[in-house]
Amino acid sequence: MAASSHITMSNDLTQYESRTRRYYQDVEVARRYAEEYRGPLTLRRIPTKVIAAREVSCVAAALKRCGDGLRRILDVPCGTGKLSALLYGHGRELLVGCDISAEMLSIARDLSARAGQKELLFTRADATALPYADGSFDCVVCLRLLHRVPPPVRLAIVKELARVSRHYLIVTFGRETTWQKLRMRVRRILTKSESCPFPASKEEIRTLSILGGMVAKEAWSVLPVLSAEVIMLLQKPDPCSQFSSAHEPIA
Repeated sequence: MAASSHITMSNDLTQYESRTRRYYQDVEVARRYAEEYRGPLTLRRIPTKVIAAREVSCVAAALKRCGDGLRRILDVPCGTGKLSALLYGHGRELLVGCDISAEMLSIARDLSARAGQKELLFTRADATALPYADGSFDCVVCLRLLHRVPPPVRLAIVKELARVSRHYLIVTFGRETTWQKLRMRVRRILTKSESCPFPASKEEIRTLSILGGMVAKEAWSVLPVLSAEVIMLLQKPDPCSQFSSAHEPIA
């Protein structure tokens, strides 16, 4: 049993390394990714556009729930800057986009410059080892990553996101339910693709929140029934530490 678990984990990490970590560090992949979200509407892009619009709406609702005191926000992975326009109006003092893909960041920087978002900074880094001091940001946003990483990596990322956040995490999970298992199995058969390779059970999500020192405040289903994606607002239970407190300097 132990050997079988070890083989499964090894396969999961190999899949993550090839299909996620290295895959998005490709110039052509980054270009296509940006085009999917920012290009003209076509019949093929309708699902992508609908999901993206709904994601932005859910993140906006989560930010509103955080209140008006947000000064420093980290977006990781920021990709090609899908959330930049939304987050730009909330990070009053500092907004940082972080991604492991230099190719994604190059496009994000260019699009940000064209939009006149001069205060938006970009940094290349791995989400499991962020180059920031503890509590550097009031809020950390992590969109469309955790459903693509195996459980050990997912735990490391959640802990790291929680470490650099003083108050809030806005994170997305691919929630594993009986219906979503069936839906994803049918999708794999029909399309030979996997939109959510590493879904998380309700119990795992709860455990991740606890291990990260966070409390779940609210959740939004991106597309109920049609998508496993859920956006969650997590908060550090620290009523004595408010937004007016001094931040650690950004490393």
